[in-house]
Amino acid sequence: MKSGIISLCLSFAALSVFAGSGLELFSDRPANHWDSERYPLGNGRIGAMGNGGVTNLNVQVNLDSLWTGDANLNGSASDSVADSNYKTMGEYRNLGEFSIRVDGDAEPVEGYRRVLDLSRAVETVKYRRGGADGDYSAFVSSPDRVLVCRVNFGKAVSGELRLNGVNGERTKYERGNGYSDAEFSGGFPNRLKYAARLRLVALTGDTVAEDGGIKFSGCTGLLALFTADSNYDSGKPDFINLDWNGDVRSCLSAAQSKGYDRLLADHQKAYSRYFGRLQLRLDNTDPALEKLTTAERVARCRQGQRDPDLARLLFQYGRYLLICSSWPGSLPANLQGIWNNSNHPAWHCDYHTNINIQMNYWGAETTNLSEMHLPLFDWMKALAPLAETETKKAFPGSQGFAYRTSANIFGGMGWRWNLPGAAWTAHHAYEHYAFTLDEDFLKQTGYPLLKGAALFCLTHIKERPDGTIVVPNGWSPEHGPREDGVAHDQQIYSQIFADILACQPVVKDSAKFVEEVRRVKGKLLGNKIGKWGQLQEWETDRDVKGDAHRHTSHLFAVYPGDEITLNKTPEFAKAAAVALEGRALTGDARRSWTWPWRAAMWARLGNGEKAGQMVESLLQYNTMPNLFTTHPPFQIDGNLGIVGAVAESLVQSHEGFVNILPVVMPGWENGQVSGLRARGGITVDFSWKNGKVTDYQLHGTAKKVRVKVNGAMADASVKN
Repeated sequence: MKSGIISLCLSFAALSVFAGSGLELFSDRPANHWDSERYPLGNGRIGAMGNGGVTNLNVQVNLDSLWTGDANLNGSASDSVADSNYKTMGEYRNLGEFSIRVDGDAEPVEGYRRVLDLSRAVETVKYRRGGADGDYSAFVSSPDRVLVCRVNFGKAVSGELRLNGVNGERTKYERGNGYSDAEFSGGFPNRLKYAARLRLVALTGDTVAEDGGIKFSGCTGLLALFTADSNYDSGKPDFINLDWNGDVRSCLSAAQSKGYDRLLADHQKAYSRYFGRLQLRLDNTDPALEKLTTAERVARCRQGQRDPDLARLLFQYGRYLLICSSWPGSLPANLQGIWNNSNHPAWHCDYHTNINIQMNYWGAETTNLSEMHLPLFDWMKALAPLAETETKKAFPGSQGFAYRTSANIFGGMGWRWNLPGAAWTAHHAYEHYAFTLDEDFLKQTGYPLLKGAALFCLTHIKERPDGTIVVPNGWSPEHGPREDGVAHDQQIYSQIFADILACQPVVKDSAKFVEEVRRVKGKLLGNKIGKWGQLQEWETDRDVKGDAHRHTSHLFAVYPGDEITLNKTPEFAKAAAVALEGRALTGDARRSWTWPWRAAMWARLGNGEKAGQMVESLLQYNTMPNLFTTHPPFQIDGNLGIVGAVAESLVQSHEGFVNILPVVMPGWENGQVSGLRARGGITVDFSWKNGKVTDYQLHGTAKKVRVKVNGAMADASVKN
């Protein structure tokens, strides 16, 4: 094995050759179904899903803050829907759509190809119709806050554009100087106001704004610019900016003045800054598979055929989706990221705190997207005062805050209390610090979130006569009844207390508080091994082998927690593997988000065969032709969670050392990767062959790091 910098630089220079290849989703037809065939675009705030139509192009759009509902505080500790105000929590709404219809659609379309290029975050369509070559391209720019769509018809055509809201708005059309605009605005009873505007510019020919649409004629091409905004402001009382003027025109004017080429260049520069940090290649890919459409490859997987390179694409697709739905400054990714075409979406398209919102961010740190993690912390910070108020009312005498299972963007919560949910989510703040070593973040944002969640944990415990401390009235989401000492709750309480203690060299909190954390952590009821060798889910040994339940809540300490490991707690790690093996893989277990969780746990438990089986099962049972994952229905957590799971098979760092290629999944025996991240601010590049690491390089500020490579421990130098 080599670890010299010169040989490594030669190896990884080759990776640039593959930076833009193998990163495309493509289809040979327009999309008929929104959730399974359209390709998503987004900049965190604005989401778009186009059908890629030739004579009837339709683009559905979203705005991340388009929410009904409010804080809905009532102080109830009840789990009933009525008492939790679940129905008044509101829901994430569809914003609307626009369509471009071309007159005379009788001419046949040939050579159609629709592509989503993950390396550029651009969707393109190319085709031939009536003897002319046409094309379409679209992207959502973060720097310019606009959706950009350019259509080249290849010949002069006529037609009409219409913009429609879906919340009772009326669209107004007006003629400008060399363009035509369409705009609608609206509001909800919660005082949220919003506006959306589209500008249509004819590249040749003319546009005419009429009541009901924009007519275009003699046009060889069109440029459509779309933007939307609302008066949502997490820094204002009730999250509403009463001074918002609803101006969306100026954004479009600025974008129009830049022109398409500069808009595209600025978009790609901003996007590639994040996406381009990590490159991954598998060396044994079947070239014939790359000629198939994405839908055809998914269909092969549904028949049980293995396609490791499609799994690699799914991994990078998840990174793409996280960037598009959680750009810094936006709201965090919800149950569907940012993409929703319904005004009554499943589970309100909310923030679920018993795994889903956390899973969305499992790959943020490990795959070099730390900035995409920030919207989660911004959301937690904004909601903390209301969560603390609600928690104190529901649990008199408590401190800090807890969450119910569902939450919105106004501090409102619904359904059952998920008492460790805030601690689990706050653990992400510690992980962000562990990977970035950003002490300012820890002091100003991360630690206050950790302490707020930990304070509730300290004041919501039961000390038994023998001194053992249990979490009372706990719930093993979403599996069992409420009772004391549930493994899930005990593990999360222990984890956040460990996080608090690990922060002390930087934050130096009061000795009294730290000592109480240490005392309680030391007396917590620990993990137990049951009658068939399993890690118990409840304090009572009543786990059923062959249970097909989708949740594996009692294995939090394996992943994403880190208190059960192969080296530190081998007996519990063995019992966790028995428990995981004991969960069936049929029926209820086949959910999009269950596979990533189990894949990550198997990677942590050192079983690459099992980890790979979980990744393959996600593709076989819960992945649609456009690579969206389905619960069903569509949920984004499977897409985003698989990012973290695959990363755990490549690099682990939760045990105090960097473990490079800890497991090898089937079909992943040969490859190269650059840009993975490890705790301690370390970036990891390596190549491997026949399941063994051949070269590696570490980057960071530390001088020496303990590493495990090919089963052997060593001290490794770090390149600054």
